[in-house]
Amino acid sequence: MEVKPSPLPMLPVRDWSDLPTDALSTIFMKLGSIEVLMGAGLVCHSWLAAAKSPELWRSVDMTRHKVVFSKGIDTMCAMAKVAIDRSQGKMESFLAQKFVTSELLDYIACRASSLKSIRLIACRNFWEPSLAELATQCPLLEEIECSGNKVSSEFLVYVGRARPQLKRLKIHMRWFDEDAMESEMEHEMEHEMMHDDDDDEEEEEEEEEEEGEFLYEDENVDDDEDEGEKDEEIEEDEDENNDDDDEEEEMEEDEDLDEDKNDVVEEEEDEDMDEGEDDENETNEEWEVRKNKDAFAIAENMPELRLLQISGNNLTNKGVHAILDGCPHLECFDLSECYNVRVDDQLRARCAKIKHAWLPRQSPRVHCLDLRVIEEDEGEDYGITMQDLWEAEVETLEAEAKMEEGSYGDYYEDYSALSSPESCVDSKDALVCTMEAVPSPLPDTDSDRDWSELPVDALSAIFTKLGLLRS
Repeated sequence: MEVKPSPLPMLPVRDWSDLPTDALSTIFMKLGSIEVLMGAGLVCHSWLAAAKSPELWRSVDMTRHKVVFSKGIDTMCAMAKVAIDRSQGKMESFLAQKFVTSELLDYIACRASSLKSIRLIACRNFWEPSLAELATQCPLLEEIECSGNKVSSEFLVYVGRARPQLKRLKIHMRWFDEDAMESEMEHEMEHEMMHDDDDDEEEEEEEEEEEGEFLYEDENVDDDEDEGEKDEEIEEDEDENNDDDDEEEEMEEDEDLDEDKNDVVEEEEDEDMDEGEDDENETNEEWEVRKNKDAFAIAENMPELRLLQISGNNLTNKGVHAILDGCPHLECFDLSECYNVRVDDQLRARCAKIKHAWLPRQSPRVHCLDLRVIEEDEGEDYGITMQDLWEAEVETLEAEAKMEEGSYGDYYEDYSALSSPESCVDSKDALVCTMEAVPSPLPDTDSDRDWSELPVDALSAIFTKLGLLRS
């Protein structure tokens, strides 16, 4: 008779809502601001209380999340206001992507006097004066990022004068040739004007044709009256012929005067040619000034900068040297995609004194985490999430186990073991192919597990995966 083993003793199930608030706050700090606002803070009252801890909202990061791309601007601004209110004036860093408006910037300026860093990624729904006013009302501000936007030199001058202690400025944007764009716009405007003139000419011709038809009808009616008038006109023409002889003599005298005037005009044209060369030189200087407005504004008003990311700007070598002279404490300088800058030996020698200097057309570049750019669409969900890839990996391993037992099923693929979600292929076709050979799912167990009894090495592995997913 077989002896059945005695069942394992049931361990007491812990109520995670009884965890101390400080412990929950520490755990929530590992999550992102959006996850806390939309997930952890909605579980129970104790978790909501922990989610309202001001210490949790010193740094608010609302970037690289699929919610940013799926929710409307009003919804995201409302979530940001909740985070700002929970900080109780202690927020030091605010990082947002795409949704920021002028009204939200005004809200931050009134409620975050401790703000030290504001970073706006591809936010095109606010006006520059709102950001400038925020800089004025936040005396501790040391970092401003406005990536993906074209900011004016007037804004840089205003911010530099309001916050001369600014240490980090990022105004990264994609390169475009301003002169070529202006030329193209002028060409389009000329084309439209010519098209409008052609339309006006066609309308005038149609009006003239209508008037001609009207006059033709009037001539048929008044033919008899015109015959008498023609006789009078013939007599007047004879008198005019006598006057023409006198006019010919006067014209001969005028020709002599015109010859003298032509000599004077030729002398004036020679003088204009000389003046034209001077005007061309002035135009080149004006071009340099126009291209380097941003650079001159930074050099003259932000002497304490340690990091400057101005990639994609239209500045020239003259502007770069002005920045190097006006910002002597620079440690990180990003000039990538500044294709008006000519990299010569003089520029290399000056940039060699900077810890991290990224020059245009330079490869490879020294890695610098502070100069990393958050792309405009970074974090957008394209259909396959990390959870989907992880589930596909688990199912692949289960399919491999079946294959080792000799039960290959209806389909067979040479699967290889995957070690993490990052090693999964990011392709819908590969995911579908993997799903075809998956056996039936394992039955669910009814027993409640006490996850707090997991070994320390297992918990470390789980936390490592969470860190990977977060990054």
